[in-house]
Parts: sequence; structure tokens; C-alpha cells
Amino acid sequence: MTLLYQVVQILYWLDLSIWLGSTVFLAVAAPVIFRVVRRLEVRSGVYSDPGLRDEQTAVVAGEIVGTLLARLGQIQMVCVIAMLPLMLAQLFLVNLEGSNFMAAMLRLALWAGALAVLFYEWRWHYPRTWEQRKRFLEEAGDPDRANPARAEFEREHRRSEQLFMAMICIVIGLVMLSANITPRLTTVSATFSPETSVDR
Repeated sequence: MTLLYQVVQILYWLDLSIWLGSTVFLAVAAPVIFRVVRRLEVRSGVYSDPGLRDEQTAVVAGEIVGTLLARLGQIQMVCVIAMLPLMLAQLFLVNLEGSNFMAAMLRLALWAGALAVLFYEWRWHYPRTWEQRKRFLEEAGDPDRANPARAEFEREHRRSEQLFMAMICIVIGLVMLSANITPRLTTVSATFSPETSVDR
């Protein structure tokens, strides 16, 4: 039991650290990418419409960050799927007495929340955001058609930031609620040797 508990905990913390580390990395990398691309004045050869003017650097930076977001979503999905059997195994291996039971239920609730956010991001939000971005870039020369697409893209982009912050809060919550995990207490029955007669 002790060895199994240790294996589950090692895999659990490895999974959680990869999940948190990749999320924090992108949170730090995104503003750096935008700042460096603007400073270097990198232009896109694909979207070179004159209507974009000085927005070319933002287009390039957005393409980089968007690609990183897509890869991060894949990493997060792997981490979430891998965590489910580990959390279920914990229910049989960890101490669930007192507040520990509530912490375990909260961890499962946070896991479910992370899965819902990722599924929504993958199935609806991310494709819609990039569709609006593509539409805005293709119609950049016609403000009457480009401006509505741009407004929709910016609204979806703000939602992306909200989902990203929600995911960070979920992962940090999992870390905090995992600090009290201890192995299940095993009761050992005491064995008594036959009483020896004592002369008084």
C-alpha cells in the first residue's frame, strides 16, 4: 500500500507540475513575445494589406501566441485526462478523515471545472476566435466589413484571457488543496503473547 501510494503521488505531482509550469510559462511568454516583435518591427508576408498599417507586428505576435495557446491546450488536455485515474486512486489510498474528505471533493470539482473549460475552449471558443481573426485580416482593406470582425475578435480575445486566468486559478487551487494529502491510516491489530505465569 505504501509503495502504491508513493507511485500515485509522484505521478500526481509530476502531472500537476507540468500543467502549472506550462500555463505559467505562457503567461510570462505572451507579453514578452508581443514586446519583442514590436521592437523588432517584424512584418507578416502573408497578411500585407495596407489597411493593417502598424498592426502588422501585432498580427505576427498574435500568430505566435495563438500557436502556443493551441499547443498549451493539448498539453493541458493530456494532463487533465492523466489526472483522473490518479485522483480516483487517491480516494482509496489517502486519508479522507475530517476536512481531508472535503478537500478531495473540491479537487475533483476543480478537475471537472478544468475539463469543462478545456472542452469549451477546444470545441467552440478557439475555432471561433481564429475564424474572426482570419475574417478581420482578409477584410482589412474594407473597414465596413473589417471593423465588425475586429470587434468580434477582440471580444473573443478578452474571453480567452478570462478563460486563461480561470485555468490558472484552478491549477493553483489544486496545488493548495493537495498540500494536505496524507496516506490512509492502516489499523494494525496487536498480537499478544501467551501470558506467562508469575510466581508471587
